[in-house]
Amino acid sequence: MKIYIKIFIIVVIFPIIFCGCKGNQNIILDSSKAIYETNKSIDNETDMEDDKLSGNVRIMYGYANQYAINVSIINLIATPEKYDGKIVRVIGIGNIEFESNFLYLSTEDWKYVNSMNSIWLEPDYEQLEATNENLVELNGKSVILEGIFIQNKDGYEYFHSGTITKIHRYEEW
Repeated sequence: MKIYIKIFIIVVIFPIIFCGCKGNQNIILDSSKAIYETNKSIDNETDMEDDKLSGNVRIMYGYANQYAINVSIINLIATPEKYDGKIVRVIGIGNIEFESNFLYLSTEDWKYVNSMNSIWLEPDYEQLEATNENLVELNGKSVILEGIFIQNKDGYEYFHSGTITKIHRYEEW
């Protein structure tokens, strides 16, 4: 009986712990974006559209950097000098549009355009392999992004605490 428990742990438990596997997980690459789909297989475009409507997919542009520092948007707003010039990974409510590229603290801040609770965004469309229109699809949604944080860049400091520039990851979260 003990041998069966050891085999079960080695075959089932270790891969889950060390590989980060979460059941069936597939990555579907589509020219400029990776769509993560879990616990289903996508056989055709119709299935993919159904999954998008049911919320089973996430859209990701760009790539993840293993050296990015995990930081909350609250810390970036409160102590921007600590992260100046560093590659950061942060989660917030994304908004990409003309003269209003912000990462907001909450959906309420996004809804009422409270720029005091936001960070200015400068996406690197080349590294993201995306267009402005692609990123607009994620407006008002929770996103995780990575880029270089610059305290009070380009004279916008009276609106917010800083800028995340050279954004190389922009993903629905």
